[in-house]
Order: sequence, then structure tokens, then C-alpha cells
Amino acid sequence: MAGLSFSGSAQYDKTVAADGSGDFLTIQAAILAAPGNPAIPYKVFIKNGIYKEKVTINRTFVTLIGESVANVVIRWDNYYLKVPNLQPKSTATVTINANDVVMINITVENRSANTMDGPQALALNVNRDRCAFKNCRFIGGQDTIANDRNGARQYFKDCYIDGNTDFIYGSSTALFDNCILFPRDRIDGGSGGYVTAASTPINQAHGYVFRNCIIPNNNGVTKYTLARPWGNDGSTADIDKAHNQTVFLNTTMGQSIKPEGWSVWNSGTNTSFINYAEYKSVSFDGAAIDISSRVAWSKQLSDAEAALYTTAAIFTNSSGTWNPCNISADFCTSNTPEIALSNFRIKKGNINSKISCNINWPVGDINVALYRSTDSLNYTHLSESVLTLANYNFNYTDDLPVAGSSYYYKMVASKTGLTTYTSEIIRVDGPDVLPLKLLSFTANADPNNSAAIKLLWKTTGEENTKLTAIQRSDNNKDFIEIGTLKTKNTPGIHEYVFVDKNVKTEIVYYRLQLLDKSGAFSYSKVLKINLDAASVLMIYPNPVVKGVIKVQHPVANSNAHLILDTILGTTILNLEVNVGAVTSVVDFSSIKKGMYLLSFLNSNTRKTLRVVVP
Repeated sequence: MAGLSFSGSAQYDKTVAADGSGDFLTIQAAILAAPGNPAIPYKVFIKNGIYKEKVTINRTFVTLIGESVANVVIRWDNYYLKVPNLQPKSTATVTINANDVVMINITVENRSANTMDGPQALALNVNRDRCAFKNCRFIGGQDTIANDRNGARQYFKDCYIDGNTDFIYGSSTALFDNCILFPRDRIDGGSGGYVTAASTPINQAHGYVFRNCIIPNNNGVTKYTLARPWGNDGSTADIDKAHNQTVFLNTTMGQSIKPEGWSVWNSGTNTSFINYAEYKSVSFDGAAIDISSRVAWSKQLSDAEAALYTTAAIFTNSSGTWNPCNISADFCTSNTPEIALSNFRIKKGNINSKISCNINWPVGDINVALYRSTDSLNYTHLSESVLTLANYNFNYTDDLPVAGSSYYYKMVASKTGLTTYTSEIIRVDGPDVLPLKLLSFTANADPNNSAAIKLLWKTTGEENTKLTAIQRSDNNKDFIEIGTLKTKNTPGIHEYVFVDKNVKTEIVYYRLQLLDKSGAFSYSKVLKINLDAASVLMIYPNPVVKGVIKVQHPVANSNAHLILDTILGTTILNLEVNVGAVTSVVDFSSIKKGMYLLSFLNSNTRKTLRVVVP
């Protein structure tokens, strides 16, 4: 991967665009097009857009490059046991199961964290070796990032990561350079959280190393420790306990970190197995952090000890030495970050709404303004703040809208010389405003086309709905988006029709993803269609009456036949069926009394039913 450039003139193998202007509409489709055993990186450029999909990377040397970290968003909303048997690590929005994967300028979100603090809801699960991330955002709540493989090496450069509980955890060796780690306030008002939870195995030289990182202050609701030792607890025998390693070098941190600094898991934690260490932690004004209350079993590194934490030392193991700076000439060079906001939330109370958000990368003074609308089209300026590292959070209180009406809010962040950031829109309803309701959802095989399914649904209360995405699966687990329809966004009952014209499996599943203007989404029930059952061979009445009888059958191609055989296999009739026909007539006037087999043959398809002639 040495010498690979990601400059604007770089050539990409494929392009993904949500608006249809690229090679693929989805990131997953572009990944599946990657070669099986590439000798060089397979580079995918992703245009600005929100990609509502669950992404799994199973192929080596995949490189995903976003047009803009603030505007290329991969979003999903799974959480632990959301559906039966869904396990924590399976909730990840992006899962990396291959070595040498690179992501640049991309936001990965688990939207579950917008409405709850737990259970586990991963944004990223990276469980392979030599994976690197530059200028990315990982946004979640509990367990935002899982570094999930013993001995694997992962590198994070200039990234923003937020969460509330163990939001960076796992057993890999991971180096975080110049990253922002934001310990956000818990939505439930809880007072305690943990930044990391390394479960480093005993024979591994390094776990987590944070170098020149920043831990901004939240609003003071939730205080954090830097780590707690996953896998080192009272229910685990000492011989099986993790030897947890987490080191913070030259970290800038505020009052959101508790004075004691670190936590045990419980009373059964063996602290002699733990290496929790700091080197020259400072506050926002550059003064040394008061470490007098740090837990006694943590360490303050000397200059000589800190100097040992080089990239080469951290990333050398039995597989050799890995230098992520060789990914490209400028991979380890920091550039001026974009303006971006996260955690834009509105907590609706009885008489008012509490509105909040935070900046991501502090780049001097960023002007953050709040706007409100009554029609989602015309906005009025409400408030603004200048946000910096020391003043990292925006807060505002607004009255609720009157009965029967709604307010729409958006945030705009700007700074001279940088691209202005505009948030998505959040709607707040006053009393008596009805939410979106899906009144009906049906799917049926098209009788005129055996490869088509017609979906119909009705909604009401969709004033805040942006669009509906139609998703299909052949296993009721892995759904892909096959189309979208813009919603009418007006009161009343609305009907929609979508025809899936390219069904290739006999059993297929459908669901609707209903996206509102804030970016949140919900799902319909899942419908199962059995095309084999839908494309029936049927004769009525049966037993038949003497004369001409209609037969219903699958759509006929150019070589379709209806064949009537005796039970012993003697052919009585062999009729050619018109191309495209779904019904044909059979004359039973001269057929003797008895039981027969009526078959429909269509290329390699054969359907047969018993027919009784009385």
C-alpha cells in the first residue's frame, strides 16, 4: 500500500452515490464488487449522502474514501436483542472482517444512541489486522467501537469518537493519534461512564495507546473514568483474566474525567494485572492535571518510559512490523479538519424543549446558530454561540409549539475559510399532532409477470416523513435497498405502489424503512412472499366437468406446454401455450373417466397437479 495517494486527482475503482450518479447506490454493493485477492487496494469513492445500510467488509485491501466526513454518513440503528438472538457485536453499522481495510473521511453512526444510552449498539466492529481510519467520525452510545481480535493492529488518525459506556473496547492493539474522544452526557441523566474497556490478553505487548488526544467536557451531567478492565472481574479466574493495557500520552482533558482517573470492574478485579498509565495529561489551559487523587495502582510514565511508545514498537508483533504511514504519503499528516456537529438532540418536556449539540473538531472559534421553522421551509434565527474546545457544547431552551402545530429545528455551524455545516432537521410536535402511522402494507405476486412483486401501503400523519425505502431480503436477515419513494408530507391518508420487477428467488421478504426529516427511521413489519406458491397450477372445478376448462398457470415462455398424462404415464394431450399467457383452456370433452396428471412445462420448470374426470 506504500505510495498510494488519496489526493483529488487520484483514480478510483468505483464510485458510490446516493443520488444515482455513481457506479453503485450503496456502499455494500461496491464492496461486493471488489476482486477476491487484490494485489493493490481497491479504492471506492463515496459521494456526499446519507447511506442507510449495514456494511460488512469481507475482502482485503478495500479502501473507502468519503467526499466529506461531515456529509458522508453510514447509518444504522441495531442494538443488542433488538430482534431475537441479535448479539452485541452483530449490531455494528460497519463490520470489518478483512485485513488491510482503510477508511477516510467517513462518518459511521449507530442511531440507537440518539434515543437511549444502552444496551450495546456498535458503530464499528473491526476485528482484523492492519486496518486504518483517518479523519472519520464514529458516533454511538454504549460500545461505539469494538477492536475485536487478539493480536490485530488498528490505527486511528484525526478521528472523532463519542459514546457513554466503554465506547472504545476490545482486545486488539489500537493506536489513536490526535483523536477527539467525547464522553457525552447520558440521556437518562446517569452520573457515571467509562471511556475505554480494553481486554488485552496476557501475551500481548500493547492494548490501547492514545497519543496527543483530546477529551472535551460534556455539560457536567455524566462524569467518566478513562478505563475499566473488561475481562478482569470476580467471575473470572486469575489464570483467565485479561491483562488490561491502556495508556494516555500527552492527553488534554477537562473536568468530565473523574479525579481518580480509572476504575476496577468489580471487587474481583486483580489490579496487579493492569497497566493503566498516563504521561503529561493537561487541562485545556495547558496546565498539568492534578493527579493527586488518581487510583494508587495506576502509573505516571517517565520521559524514558513514554519514549518507548513509538508506532514501530506498538505495531510490531510476531507478524512483523506494520507502519500505517506507508498507506499513502500524507496518511499520517494532519490537515485542517472540517466543521461538524454531533448529538443534535431535543428533549421534550411538559412546557419546553431542551436543545443541545456539540462540535466535533475544535478549530478556533466556531459560530453555531439554531434556527426554527413552523413549516420546515422558512426558518427564523433563535440563538447562537461561539464554541471552542473549552466551550464545546451548545444548549438552548425553547417553548413547545401550540396545540396542533409543530416546530422544525436545524443547526448551522460556520467559520470564515471553512465549509459551513448544516444539520439535519428535527421536528417537535405540540399537543394533538399525530405521528406517522402505517395503515396497511401488502405484497402480492404480479399475475402477469412471475418475476414481479407489487407492494402497496397506506400512511397517515406523514408531515414529518421524508421518504420511504423499500428493502428486500432472501433470508429475512440481510436486507438491501431496492428503491425509494418520496412521501407527500401532507395531512390525510396516502397510498403508495412499488413494483419489484427483478425477483430471482422463490421466497422473498420485504420491509419498508420510513425515514423522517431528522434522519431517524423506523421499519414496517416484514412480509414473506412465496413465488413458488404464487405461481400455481390450478384447474377449477376439480373434479372437472365435461367440456372446455380454464387452467391457471405461471407465465408462459416461448416453449411452454400443458400435458395431460394418465397415472401410468401415457400422454393424452400435449398443448402448446401462448407466450405470456397465465391462463389456458383444455377441452375435456373426449377424456374418459379416471384420474390424470396435468403438468405445466416452462423451460426447466415443471408443475403438476392431479385431475379427476368423473
